[in-house]
Amino acid sequence: MELKDILLLIDPAASNVARLALAAKLARAHGASVRGLCLYQAPAPSVAEGYALGAVAVAAVVRHEAEAVEELLAPTHRAFLNAMHGAALAPVWEPQSDLWIEEALARTATADLVIVGREARAPDRWRELVESLVLCGGAPVLIAPEPTPPARFRRAMVAWNGSREAKRALDDALMFLKGCERTDLVVVEGRHGPADHDLPDLVGHLQRHGVAATVWRLQPHDESVADALRRHCRQTKADLLVLGAYSHSKVGEQVFGGVTRSLLGAPPATLLISH
Repeated sequence: MELKDILLLIDPAASNVARLALAAKLARAHGASVRGLCLYQAPAPSVAEGYALGAVAVAAVVRHEAEAVEELLAPTHRAFLNAMHGAALAPVWEPQSDLWIEEALARTATADLVIVGREARAPDRWRELVESLVLCGGAPVLIAPEPTPPARFRRAMVAWNGSREAKRALDDALMFLKGCERTDLVVVEGRHGPADHDLPDLVGHLQRHGVAATVWRLQPHDESVADALRRHCRQTKADLLVLGAYSHSKVGEQVFGGVTRSLLGAPPATLLISH
């Protein structure tokens, strides 16, 4: 897959440093266009404005609200333009205050990749948005960790369990894995992983795509699956973690969903998720 259209989700109430840097680096490396979808909450009107009567008073209220929104978004808009300076294609800035999930999902129809960041101020709201993008969107989701992502991905880690979702995530990540110096296929033992005979075939498949991969089997011991993946990520200094989301049936989904949500809440590296 070629990377030519990037959808960047921006929150003016949060830090956007990592996601802006990551989007800018990928845009320059791949000659891609970046659409900055700025999702914001409009400032609440004052009590006095709620009692405005007459055309003149209502017009003043509307003008004041527009100025408040402009003031709210101006620093983030400047940061976006500064980060995208020098990109081959002009970036697109699109503020959106309503229907966040619906509008973001609609934009994935013309995106090759969605980039988001971590939102500590409203984790539940942002998690709902990210999960909707992963489950229902038309593009893989890349979550940028703070403070800043690497200039390029050098060490990748693929969480592998033989599922359709894991294969989809692997395919979506190929454009990044081809440039990595190291790629680990990580299987957590005792978690319904793939049959042994599947792994050599998968390694050969990746070699034919120009990716040299090594299989690792993790013993989780007394730790969770998410913690086992984090441990390997830290030990190998991986800067990209590839994950297939919600890979089991509706009953088992609660287990794997917990792994996904745990990694969403505290990713050990830049996280690419597909469904």
